[in-house]
Amino acid sequence: MENLLAQSNTAFNKIADAVGYEDRLSAKREKVFTELMKLDLEMIDRFALNTMIVSAEENVDIFYGIPENYKQAWVEAVLSGQIKLKTT
Repeated sequence: MENLLAQSNTAFNKIADAVGYEDRLSAKREKVFTELMKLDLEMIDRFALNTMIVSAEENVDIFYGIPENYKQAWVEAVLSGQIKLKTT
């Protein structure tokens, strides 16, 4: 019985972590455009970048992992095709 309870607890923790990650990812996706507004970009480039970044969770994680002082260079490299983002 103890083993069954331990396995159930582990399974519930994994489910809770997965749901929590999805909630955090969703909140981050909603903020991408606001973060892009802080950069020196044309509006159409912001729209394009927002679409590219939120299209895959790895892109969102990469975007938020870049230090603020490097984001301008990173988005310019994405726009120029020097950096390829994952597409779904």
